[in-house]
Amino acid sequence: MLISFTGAQSSGKTTLLNHWNDCRSHWNVVPEVTRKLKRQGFDINDDGGDYIDTQTAILVDHLNNIFSYTNIDMDTILNRCLVDGFIYTRYFRMEGKVNEFTDKVFSTMLRRYISKYDYIFYTSPYDVALINDGERSMSESFRNRIIRLYEELILDKYPNVFVLEGSVETRYNKMVGIMYRE
Repeated sequence: MLISFTGAQSSGKTTLLNHWNDCRSHWNVVPEVTRKLKRQGFDINDDGGDYIDTQTAILVDHLNNIFSYTNIDMDTILNRCLVDGFIYTRYFRMEGKVNEFTDKVFSTMLRRYISKYDYIFYTSPYDVALINDGERSMSESFRNRIIRLYEELILDKYPNVFVLEGSVETRYNKMVGIMYRE
């Protein structure tokens, strides 16, 4: 099984992933790709002027995750997926920080591969405060625009995308209920 979290920055993805790992430690857990790329010198968030290289590297990592963890014997959970790359690329296209070609490649890859994820869990940002972790953007306007893009382009558009709200325990229980039909 391949599942992933998706959502705006500071919406509880990593917290929920850690809780999932505490409860179901037999799963293969794959951290998000963006922070790794930041440590490699790529611009992330909304700090740079050109994101073509960043978004291309993100696309490669997301596709690698799909190809590496689909149809393997071990269940895998990802902290972010191709949906995130698509949303942030669309935002950067709207801001003139990626070209039309990069945006179209992400759109095409999303349509082609979104079904490879058994479940994608969107973590609602509305009950999670924007907290500074030293890496994420602290811009409320950036976060709010990303949230709107998820709401316009992803939510209620794909049968394998589910919204999680509430406390960590509530989110976890809803995930388990969806995945195992409990």
